[in-house]
Amino acid sequence: MRINTVIEPESSCLEKLTVMFLTAFTFIPLGIGVLYHISYLCLSLPIGMFFIFLFNVITKGKFQPKNWIQESYIEFSDQGFIYCEKESVKEYMFDKVEDFKIELKSFEGQIRSVDSEGDTSRLNGTENLLAFRYMGAKIKYQFYLKEKEDKKDLLRLFIQGLGQPHIAKGELYVFISESKRGKTFTMDNIDPYCVELIH
Repeated sequence: MRINTVIEPESSCLEKLTVMFLTAFTFIPLGIGVLYHISYLCLSLPIGMFFIFLFNVITKGKFQPKNWIQESYIEFSDQGFIYCEKESVKEYMFDKVEDFKIELKSFEGQIRSVDSEGDTSRLNGTENLLAFRYMGAKIKYQFYLKEKEDKKDLLRLFIQGLGQPHIAKGELYVFISESKRGKTFTMDNIDPYCVELIH
């Protein structure tokens, strides 16, 4: 199975300051305008939104999750997995992997409950993580799952024993919609029923 990796961009100091300024410029005058019934201060909302849009154009959509998805990918096999980025290929064998951890948090459009009042948020599929140690080095890859079936297929691979017995004590975390939270399993003891709960 092949999954695309994700690179979440780091913000520069200038970008952080710009976002803080735009947020303050937009919402402080708006709050004052609403509180004291000063209508012209409410213009800060459309003006601020225009500048936020302009900031997004200037940064070329750097902070939009869709632009984090890379052409590089991870592909699993019975012996291990590879990470391919352009011409570079890194191979990781399960028998040399330590502290294996995989987090299946989302697929694109998955709904997550955010509070007890029934409010929800829509996930974008970029929140998943593969982390491990290989020959002493700590390695992490974020990856993207486009559809519910991608998440189920990857989970099924590990339920069927992918990487066993080498990663038997590794961890698998899976967010299950029905429970409104995630569950953590050791790789050798994953509940097969959790695949049916993903929706």
